[in-house]
Amino acid sequence: MAEFPDGDDLQARINQWHQGDCVLGNQAMYWGFHPDRPLTHLSREAAPEADPNSPPALVAGEVEGLVVLSQRCDIVRDFSERPYVQVAPLVRLKDAGDVAMVKRRSQPKYAYLPALADTGLVAELDRVFTVEKSMLACWERTQGCVDDEQRRSLHETIRRYYSRAALPNAFVQALEKLRTWFQKRHDVSAPTGECLRALEMLLVRARPSWMAERVHVDILLIRASLDDGLPERSWETFRETCRTKVTPPPGYEVAWHLMPLAHLSAQLYLESELLDLEHLSDSART
Repeated sequence: MAEFPDGDDLQARINQWHQGDCVLGNQAMYWGFHPDRPLTHLSREAAPEADPNSPPALVAGEVEGLVVLSQRCDIVRDFSERPYVQVAPLVRLKDAGDVAMVKRRSQPKYAYLPALADTGLVAELDRVFTVEKSMLACWERTQGCVDDEQRRSLHETIRRYYSRAALPNAFVQALEKLRTWFQKRHDVSAPTGECLRALEMLLVRARPSWMAERVHVDILLIRASLDDGLPERSWETFRETCRTKVTPPPGYEVAWHLMPLAHLSAQLYLESELLDLEHLSDSART
């Protein structure tokens, strides 16, 4: 940990940080819990020592690092007026295939950090806590993103995480077979696996809305590029196989679309929801 600065030096050190910058090594991650209903193994261990009359109690877990989620414009604001930043833990995924899925935003609870890709570390957005900016001044800064394009991509991932709409229960259940099939086929060497690894993202768009009596759903299979080296017949077979994995529930009509990222319009992207293949969000509608 760096020597703690005073006065103007404090703001100068804070100003070096960007969204996506990290501190590596063992760090403490804090969260609150109710002593009467601890939900994790760490909170269950801490519950006997907590005061049940003053919830929430705090528990700390050790993580392999922390990443700053606050935007650059908030970080550089004078600490006397805006003293806080939000950070999230870094977690290590099992293998390169898992990191690749995070890079494609197929697991929205995680955020990809290009500069840390070789380490297997990604940001876990489910757990966020607040620290004062003085912590930035004494941490050793490691870049998670090295240029503006990478920072824009990270910002979009974070924005998507917090703006996701819950999908109706009936449609979530209809996607379960597809989700399971994707997980099983991702690492195979057959054309199916090659297409999955070359898939940039899956989007879903509901018209007129998810809450309508009858819903038209567009499922968009977005290829990373037309130059992925895969035959068009492989992609067409892939789309048809995906279609067979989803039986639309009553009231839903589903259309499948296949396109490269370069052909995805900004309007269509903004009208769509990113399909979370790991954990689909349920809404109240059945």
